[in-house]
Amino acid sequence: MRFELKDFNPSSAILTVTIASNEPRHAFNRPMSQQSIATQWTVRAGLAALRVMSWLPWRVQCFLGRCLGRALPLVIPKRDAVALANLEQAYPSLSAAERADLLADHRRELGISLFQIAVAWWSRDQRILKWTDIEGLEYLRAAGQRPIVLVGVHCTAMEWLARALGLFHKFAAVHRPFDHPVLDPVVSRGRLQATTELISKHSPKALVKHLRAGQSVYVAADQADTTSSAVTVKFLGQSVQANGSVARLARKYDAQVLPVHAVRRANGRFVVQVFPPLKFSGHDDQHDTQVLNQAFESMIALAPTQYFWVHRRFRGQVL
Repeated sequence: MRFELKDFNPSSAILTVTIASNEPRHAFNRPMSQQSIATQWTVRAGLAALRVMSWLPWRVQCFLGRCLGRALPLVIPKRDAVALANLEQAYPSLSAAERADLLADHRRELGISLFQIAVAWWSRDQRILKWTDIEGLEYLRAAGQRPIVLVGVHCTAMEWLARALGLFHKFAAVHRPFDHPVLDPVVSRGRLQATTELISKHSPKALVKHLRAGQSVYVAADQADTTSSAVTVKFLGQSVQANGSVARLARKYDAQVLPVHAVRRANGRFVVQVFPPLKFSGHDDQHDTQVLNQAFESMIALAPTQYFWVHRRFRGQVL
């Protein structure tokens, strides 16, 4: 039996499912399970509560986020363990106590990031601008008519970065669609507040279309790549399998590669930075991907606690 999601209308909670099976059709003519319905409405309620809380003063949201962060080891214990393992590999020179302090600060940043996402998705432009300082826009202007690949890392301020930068520069963004009938449309609508188009990470042709047209595309390319096209580079002291597609695209379409990053300061304000274009060789994928990952390391160093350590970053580690 195979269930295929065909259509979903979040405003009316109508779900259309096509069932493919060798068994008689009437055998599956039954309503969704109570557990599935309850789960979807729990997600709806959580999103509604988050949207309401996005109206709170930003400093209040930061306080609530820090409180939530303290509870994360109980809520997502497996991800917490992943973060600790990543920190052990990235910072072996730190003592266990120092890594524990770094992890505790990271949990608080993750808690705050939930509210950052809510504000980025549902607030007016004026509120975003009020809490944001942007640096390096001159590098975007200097690119002229050339296509631009904006590259960043997975960090707690990713959604804020896109929303703020999108007020000054138009770009499409590569993202991973959520395999959830309630979350995916909400996430997509929120991200379209910042971007001209969302490109599925499984649709490279759509990305190429934008570059051929001389447009800008944003991609967070810091995660491990376990495909056959991966390139071996050094990242945070480890030999890892990295995504080499950015270097290949830049070479093929004469695109400028501009690192972009956002950091939340202690006073709650955000700094969104556009860095100078990376200097690629234009012919050596390994060298150019190494240059890209060195840029990632520099951005992470600006605020290590705000990097997404809960991702399995070193699963492509070369032993």
